[in-house]
Amino acid sequence: MYVYILSVLGNEMVDILKVYVFIKYIFTLMKVVRILRGTAIELVLMVLIALVAVVISSCDEDETKPQTGDPIETGTYLGRLTVEQNGNTSYEQDSVSLKVSDLGGIGVCLVDITMYGVKFSPKMPVTLDMNISPILAEQDSVTLGWYLTGDSIVPTAGPSMTEHPEYIITNLQGTMVKDSLTILMSCSALPISFKGKLKDE
Repeated sequence: MYVYILSVLGNEMVDILKVYVFIKYIFTLMKVVRILRGTAIELVLMVLIALVAVVISSCDEDETKPQTGDPIETGTYLGRLTVEQNGNTSYEQDSVSLKVSDLGGIGVCLVDITMYGVKFSPKMPVTLDMNISPILAEQDSVTLGWYLTGDSIVPTAGPSMTEHPEYIITNLQGTMVKDSLTILMSCSALPISFKGKLKDE
């Protein structure tokens, strides 16, 4: 509980609380010294004060250790978009550009995905850009690849990137391994998949 409170209050308040706790320990021990009045005991208590200072210092070092893991491989992927149509047919679009942007975090983070110039049916008169965000990304500690998950995401699309609840994204799952990206999801109940390779910048 103490650690949680410190994380919420921020670094400056954490330092103030640490100083307060340290001073409180000192005054408590000084009261005991006045009562006992023993030279040997005074020496022991001074050692205890020094140990408290060491513990506080080591805790501070632990809190400043960086998070483990790698930053996610962001960039633009080129690949094939496949939309399963009603009636057991599918519509495929090649050379689809999909951009992955990092919203922050190491090892576990949120990402933003934007698909450019996509069509979900041959009957669509024009292509559109669609943004899907936020998507959770977690790194596999063994393969160092990434797993993407998301559900009930209202995407934004069109020139003004307005929300489109009719295109709600559900059951999004994806993997990022080295330079390959695979995504499976449902858009307005239509199964959609994307497979692509990272584009050289």
